[in-house]
Amino acid sequence: MIEISLSYENVEEDIRCKELAFFFRTLDKTRTGGLREQWQGVIDVLGEVIDVYDRANRAISLGLDIPHRKKGIENGVRPMDLVLDAGSGLGRMSELTIQFVPKVKEIILLDALQPMLEVSKSRLLGERCLYVRGLFEMMPFRQNTFNSVIMGYALRDARDLHEALNEISGVLTREGRLTVVDLGKPNGSISRFFVSIYWRYLAVILATIAVGRKGRLFAALYTTYKRLPLNSELTEMMKSVFLEVDVLSKMMGGAVVINCKKDTLQ
Repeated sequence: MIEISLSYENVEEDIRCKELAFFFRTLDKTRTGGLREQWQGVIDVLGEVIDVYDRANRAISLGLDIPHRKKGIENGVRPMDLVLDAGSGLGRMSELTIQFVPKVKEIILLDALQPMLEVSKSRLLGERCLYVRGLFEMMPFRQNTFNSVIMGYALRDARDLHEALNEISGVLTREGRLTVVDLGKPNGSISRFFVSIYWRYLAVILATIAVGRKGRLFAALYTTYKRLPLNSELTEMMKSVFLEVDVLSKMMGGAVVINCKKDTLQ
């Protein structure tokens, strides 16, 4: 098993919370991108829907979440990679990575919610997975550690998108790869109107049909959608950090599969 250096080792939980609170107070409030002050509310909702998340996600993605994840993983992960699943949630991206790229060296699952990690542990029974509680903007890993970072419906939940992308680039090795599968915000106004209507109303209806009353909580998705940059803006943001950025738009631009490659000189 690969030994990963954690900067939070032997640090008390209350001290860690104070450090994170200070970190968020110092974020650059003039920048756009990320949930910012709405982050805690969205995280609280995620904690409430753990038991129904997979069923609801399958319903609101119209069954396309798995094909989109598969596409990103196959383009971004290589055999013998040391992989970071950032914003791992219930471990679906890690589960599919092991299925589609079975010779990965090891996967480290990072999530802000301990209950999410506990569910992942029960799913991914094996010695090739480690579980770490942490945040995109302040990852407890050494620089140049991972060959690839995968993010399934997670980057949208960053509190500060700029900080998150810079931190991800930092923990990637030279020529490391980032795979993002997530919601998209179409560039065209007509497509953006219909996608906005979908996430504001139809997605909640589908989630409620699939899982009952808790489906109403998925209205929080519209909050994350509103905070997203346009697909073209997100592409430019990523190009400022990564050497190569390949964006595949799906569902009228309402879903994206993004594969990035880090500069060999970084």
